[in-house]
Amino acid sequence: MIPLKSDFCYAILDDRGMAGDGVRAAGFYRHDTRHLSRYVWTFGDLELIEQTATATTLTQYWSRMRHHAQEVMLERKLELLPTGVVEHIHVESWSDEALTLDLQLELDADFVDIFEVRGQRRKAPRNAVARTDDFDTQLFTYVAQDDVRSETRVRLDGLGVAPLLLAPRESLTRHITIDFATTLPAALAAPSATPRWMPSITAERTPVLEQAIRDIESLLLEPAEGRTIAAGIPNFVVPFGRDSLLTSWLLLDADPSLARSALTYLAARQGRREDPFHDEEPGKIMHEHRESELSRIGEMPFRTYYGSADSTPLFVVLLGDYAARTGDGALAKQLEPHWRSAIRWIERYADPRGLINFRQRDDGHGLTVQSWKDSADSMSYGDGRLAAGGLAVAEVQGYVFAALNAAIDLSRLCGGLEAERQGWSDRAAKLAETVDRLFWMPAQQTYALALDADGRQLDVVASDAGHLLWSGIVPDDKAPTVIARLFADDMWSGYGLRTLSTKEKRYNPLSYHNGSVWPHDTALFAAGLNRYGDHAGFARVRDGLTALAGHSADLRLPELVGGYPRDGSTPPLPYTESCRPQAWAAAALIYVTTAK
Repeated sequence: MIPLKSDFCYAILDDRGMAGDGVRAAGFYRHDTRHLSRYVWTFGDLELIEQTATATTLTQYWSRMRHHAQEVMLERKLELLPTGVVEHIHVESWSDEALTLDLQLELDADFVDIFEVRGQRRKAPRNAVARTDDFDTQLFTYVAQDDVRSETRVRLDGLGVAPLLLAPRESLTRHITIDFATTLPAALAAPSATPRWMPSITAERTPVLEQAIRDIESLLLEPAEGRTIAAGIPNFVVPFGRDSLLTSWLLLDADPSLARSALTYLAARQGRREDPFHDEEPGKIMHEHRESELSRIGEMPFRTYYGSADSTPLFVVLLGDYAARTGDGALAKQLEPHWRSAIRWIERYADPRGLINFRQRDDGHGLTVQSWKDSADSMSYGDGRLAAGGLAVAEVQGYVFAALNAAIDLSRLCGGLEAERQGWSDRAAKLAETVDRLFWMPAQQTYALALDADGRQLDVVASDAGHLLWSGIVPDDKAPTVIARLFADDMWSGYGLRTLSTKEKRYNPLSYHNGSVWPHDTALFAAGLNRYGDHAGFARVRDGLTALAGHSADLRLPELVGGYPRDGSTPPLPYTESCRPQAWAAAALIYVTTAK
């Protein structure tokens, strides 16, 4: 797969640079609507001999040899823009005779929602796509159920419709321009050029670090509310709460301005009312925002969806750490109504023990699991059974602990009352005691994955304890024990932290959350090691993630890989449906490489 992206425009191409039948979800998209479902060149009997790709550009060289010498060469350069595509076709003849090249281009547009591409069946009828063919221009038009109009206009410059005639030794260039137009109000904010990223990084720019920097740049988004970042390509080219907050935290030293703009974006979409369909609650920070048709017309809850138990405390954590690192108290004051509303959400929706829970949805809408391990089979007991009902997941409580401590500092910056700071301090201390008492598993020497609605532990050894170290909720005297447990062979693969121990019944190295290695998960463990002064452990994590990136053909950390041991015979196999690139995976590499 070759992914390209520019703002909210992205392309999923096969290994020959075509949007055809070879890759699931192949096509060109804008705001999660597929503006071209087929884009396949046939260059006669020319052979692809070389290609390179950047975040926005694919360059290919096709050639035909005769009598041990090149007869004709074709250079194809496709560049993705925020609102379309420009493709340059340059042909050179090295023959002393006239040549005819049969260049054919297959085009189609279906304007389906990305969720339909991934298998979601729509309920509302689908309007027909209108197609108009002129000799040099093809226009595809679609009107959605909410009257949003989408167009794809392809100007062919004489290519793909008739054979190309070349005089002896002639060179020529043609330009195809493709415009993806939409009446979506969100599209009005599209930048004129692909967003650029200029981080402040003094570490040696190794090839894997350079790739991670390019990945972050490729995932930037420029909505009207200000810069934020997409979670990953191809499934998540939209703003996400949890992902953008953790990515921004991992990049605080490299570029604090990303944290500032991501916080501002999320504050603008903070929950204001009780809305069960969208899991919205007053003060809650969103999980994701999408502009595609099924979300717009209410078949799916993802227009602005709040099904995340952890985005709200993470919002406060990032704002507190941003202010502490940069000294920018002005942002804390600007966002004071928002961080206070987030704290009120914690206070209002915590259970009598002070824990934040989520209910597992069974209505077919939204997310069943609303912590970061959000697959339906991620929450299990030691006997392998899946938990049902409400859950209090371990790391969410750690985030709340960190948010309460951040709120104390934010209150001081904003001139708040000493009484409220003392109240949050007392609440954080009580929460730390509760988590240690209810989640600790003496036999396993670590914390349980979660508590179910009856207070029973999900008694598996999982990576979530690494997040507890990052939050600071683990008592100092227990931190070395937890660290040692996470570095044990059943948890530490040599490349990173497994999401679930190899000893657990549901362990599968190539599952989504039951034994795979997620780079961001491992990086937060590394941040926890730094917090508790285990610098040798941090270096061990840095070596593992760097080696994992170096092992990849594209030198990037994907969303996740298989949890196979580094010293075994099986390589870190890719999870075939993972995002590549993925924001917090790239940020993980930058963090462990550059952390001070």
